[in-house]
Amino acid sequence: MTRARLIAKNLWRAPGRTILLIVCIAVAFVTFGVLNGFLASMSPNDEVSGSRDLIVHNRVNLLQTLPIAYFDRVRRVPGVAAVSHLNVLGAYGETPGDTVPLMMVDPDSYLALHADQIKLTAAQRSAFLEERDGLIVDASTASRHGWAVGDHVVLHSRLYVHRDGGNDWPFHIVGLFPTTEAGGLGAFGRYDYLNGDLLVGGDQVHWFTVRTADAASRDRVAATIDYRFANSNFETKSEPASAMARAMLDQIGDVALAIRLIVSAAFVTILLVVGNTVALSVRQRTAEFGTLRAIGFVPWQLARFVLAETTVLFLVGASIGLAIAGLILTALASASGGSRGALGLPHAVALQGIGIALLAALLTGAVPAWRALRITPAAALRR
Repeated sequence: MTRARLIAKNLWRAPGRTILLIVCIAVAFVTFGVLNGFLASMSPNDEVSGSRDLIVHNRVNLLQTLPIAYFDRVRRVPGVAAVSHLNVLGAYGETPGDTVPLMMVDPDSYLALHADQIKLTAAQRSAFLEERDGLIVDASTASRHGWAVGDHVVLHSRLYVHRDGGNDWPFHIVGLFPTTEAGGLGAFGRYDYLNGDLLVGGDQVHWFTVRTADAASRDRVAATIDYRFANSNFETKSEPASAMARAMLDQIGDVALAIRLIVSAAFVTILLVVGNTVALSVRQRTAEFGTLRAIGFVPWQLARFVLAETTVLFLVGASIGLAIAGLILTALASASGGSRGALGLPHAVALQGIGIALLAALLTGAVPAWRALRITPAAALRR
């Protein structure tokens, strides 16, 4: 009988126990795969080398605003080629869960700064520049919400109160534009509409988008802007967009730490369960191991059998778990219509999962393998 067949027979001598162990391991790796897939989808890509763009926001945090009066002062900083500003409305549709990414912008400067991303027809651009309550939406977002040009929609804000005392903000959709961004760019309204119809807190923006004259001057411009507003009531922090995206994640907590804690708890549990079960299996097979020793097997061969069985258990369970995690992430991405961005199981996460499975197999099988090394024919006969 070959070693592979012997390992397989040992694993399936108690099929119920083996299946339960594989299920236990698979569940842990489903958790690992799904959580790390979410983390990968939320993590911003590394900034593009040569980028000229900066985000200027309040140094305290991203939820604090800056005075609109900073607009002209930022524009006059040497090395600044263009600047615009925006406010996040924190909008949703009929229910709070129906989130709509809606930014209120200065139409002229924002469209000029993002001409390569927001491509409107001449008629749509003219309508957006003329109508205070005009709204332009990327085609992906419009499709998800069933919107079309000419529709009148009412969105609700989590951050701003309308002058009538409510959180309802009516809009007229005047333009749709295509986008290649995963999940779409969202919707854009006019800052003067927001600022003019606010109940309180006018003349404030969330951040400024700055484009420098060249990539080499970006860091110098960022330092100059922050120095200009140092020791003021509204100090700034100027950084590339990718760095700001990481800061946004920090606003909602240390997601990576939470994921590590959850995954670690799952793996500690399966290590205890699988390790205890494999150790029990070795004790039950003492007579068999003693017989193998008597017919010529050496101790390290018995230890290798134990480690091989544990490795097979973990690799099968991990493969099933990671495959299910990939299917779950793909289904979630499909159900969200792409609003979750590039949601899926990255190859790096899958490889990391297989590596963890091998390490866990080694840790779990170490003690039972050591016990197998100590079994002698005499001890087996006594049992």
